[in-house]
Amino acid sequence: MDSAPAPESSPQPPIIDEAALKDGRAWPLATVLWIIIVTLVVTPAVAIGVALLLGAAGVHSVVIITGGFIAGIVFMVYLMSLGVKRNWPASYAGWVLIAVICIPGVILIRKAFVAVSAPGQDKTALSNARGLAAAADQYYLEYGVTSVETYKLVGATNYLKALNPVAHESYPEIFVKDQTITVSGIAGLRTITYAP
Repeated sequence: MDSAPAPESSPQPPIIDEAALKDGRAWPLATVLWIIIVTLVVTPAVAIGVALLLGAAGVHSVVIITGGFIAGIVFMVYLMSLGVKRNWPASYAGWVLIAVICIPGVILIRKAFVAVSAPGQDKTALSNARGLAAAADQYYLEYGVTSVETYKLVGATNYLKALNPVAHESYPEIFVKDQTITVSGIAGLRTITYAP
C-alpha cells in the first residue's frame, strides 16, 4: 500500500524582505515602533511639557508659549531623524534615550498642570464657599436661627441645588452665622477661608 505523495506546498514569502531592507526600501519593525513611540508619546510629552512649563513660569504670551511648543516638536523631529539614520531603534541605548527624554517630559507636564490648575481649583472652591454662605444666610433669615447643617442647604429642593467639589476638598458640616468658612484639603494640600 503506497501512500500518495504529499502535495508540495508552495514556499511562503519571507515575513521580512531582506532585499528591501538592504536597499533601504523598508524599515525593520523596531524602527517603525521607535518612530511611532517617538511621534505619539515622546514628542507630545516634550512639546506640551515645554509649553506648560512656560505658562507655569508666568509667561502669558501666547506667541512665546506656542514657540516653546513648536521648538519641542522641532527638537524631537530632529532627534527622531538622527536616530533613524544612526539605527538607534536597533540598540538598547536608543530605547533608553526615549525613556530618558519621555519621563522628564511627563513629569514636566504633571508639575505644570498642577501649577496651572491650582489657582482654578482654589477659585472654584471659594465660589462654592460663597454659594454655601449665601444659602446659609437665606436659611438664617427664613428660620431665625444662627446655625445650620450643610445637608439642609444642599439638595434638589434646597437653597443650593448641588455642591461639586473640584479637588477632593472638604466643606464644613455646620455653618454658624458670622463665622469664617474654612475649606480644607484642596487637592490634599491647600486650605482657603471665606469670611461672609
